Amino acid sequence: MEKELLINAVLHGAFTQSTYMPNVDTYKRFKEFFPYNNFLIAAFSLSGKYDTDSYQHQLIYTIPKYAAENCSFPIWHYKTENNEHLLFINCNDENETQKWIDKLHRHFLERYDCHTLWGISRPCTSFSELLFAKKEALTALNFSTKDNSEDITFYTSALHFSQENTGRYFYPETAKQLLVKGLKTGDFQLIDFIITILHDENILMMSIKPDGLIKLNSALIETLDTFNSSKNNFSNELLQLNYAIASYESNPSEYFSLLMKLCHVISERLNGQRLSRKKTLMLNVQEFIKNNYQNPNLNLSGIAQHFHISEGYFSVIFKEASGISFAEYLEKIRIDKSCTMLTSTDSTIHEIADSVGYNSVYSFRRAFKRIINISPSEYREQNGKSDN
Repeated sequence: MEKELLINAVLHGAFTQSTYMPNVDTYKRFKEFFPYNNFLIAAFSLSGKYDTDSYQHQLIYTIPKYAAENCSFPIWHYKTENNEHLLFINCNDENETQKWIDKLHRHFLERYDCHTLWGISRPCTSFSELLFAKKEALTALNFSTKDNSEDITFYTSALHFSQENTGRYFYPETAKQLLVKGLKTGDFQLIDFIITILHDENILMMSIKPDGLIKLNSALIETLDTFNSSKNNFSNELLQLNYAIASYESNPSEYFSLLMKLCHVISERLNGQRLSRKKTLMLNVQEFIKNNYQNPNLNLSGIAQHFHISEGYFSVIFKEASGISFAEYLEKIRIDKSCTMLTSTDSTIHEIADSVGYNSVYSFRRAFKRIINISPSEYREQNGKSDN
């Protein structure tokens, strides 16, 4: 895949999908172009009227070209479907990035008498954060376009929505999906990131009113309540959050602090119970295999059906717990049993192959040599028995 296609495909996925992650090969190629851990999004536009649309079009495309040719760290120009211009910046030094944006701004002002406007996101480290970084950059750019505003706006706590936008609340479907993902997987970093975003957007950006905070709380309770069941009872914690909303209206930051702690508690309990259930399931599966390895028809699908779980889920958790696939595990059990029989019984190779679950002696010999590196007969000879 060409470099341009690959990078644009990855950025498109990150900017449009809440749980996007490229496959291993694509990610490896992407990191060849962008080796640093931190990412930043800079949205830019032109201020004022120009003689012709074509001249403005030429100017705005000159900006990323100049940036790419004169920057010491990786930069990539991305144009959204809504014709928004973004620079994807890969640099571990935030101060260096800010200095470079200022240098770009001054260069085009002095060289072309071109007034550029900029909106800069906060640094992020993962693909799941880029969707929000894009929004931050465009939000900051929107402030730069207002009268009496700075030409370069960094997304910080200084940003506030106009009065007509207060009273609402910010909790998009993307944030909900990522919060649920963090709760399910025990990813505290992701949980904290989403709740910080919710805090900043609602408190710092929108100056949320009490009625908006109450509505936001109801939406969050609805999300958290999906994990509330007879096995995972979080009713008391959810009630605590409901009761707290009244006293925290005057200090909403405390509400988000409590929300973060509650999400940690829920996630810890969910994952603790899930790990316990997985451990119990794997012990039962291993016991089942030990008692049924002689059956030549024993397979992944049959065991998954026996334990009433999906074949795909069983395959994943088995390898996660054992470090090897089900097929490798079963083969190892059978070969270990055959080694014992070869050195402790007078059974023939054919009989041993049949008793440990192989349909043919040929399959048994081939598997045995692949794992032990010698044939069954040679193993028996070396360990005190001769083949019948």
